[in-house]
Amino acid sequence: MAAAIDTQKMFERLKGVDLSDKAAKEISEILREVVADRLGTLDESLLLTEHGLTTVVNNIKVEIMKIDHRYRTEALRDKAEKYKSEANKWVAAILMTQIVAIAVMVRLIWLFEK
Repeated sequence: MAAAIDTQKMFERLKGVDLSDKAAKEISEILREVVADRLGTLDESLLLTEHGLTTVVNNIKVEIMKIDHRYRTEALRDKAEKYKSEANKWVAAILMTQIVAIAVMVRLIWLFEK
């Protein structure tokens, strides 16, 4: 943030109120230095604010990624539970079919032995 102070114009105005050349020049220089120092401080403050905002934004991004990861993990866990439930149903049906098949074979063997 660069701002120029017209020290010549300030010098002329100070001379216009009956200050000596030396005093007018010194006052103009002091004001220029103070303004330049304040502007430098303002630049630093703006940089710190920008850095702070960047840090906050990055922290928010990290939290969003954590939430997204947690959501995806829960969704995968729900799908796994659903598929596990379906698999258990199929296993139960296959076991029942095997039991019925064995019972039929035992009954046939028993009938043919008579």
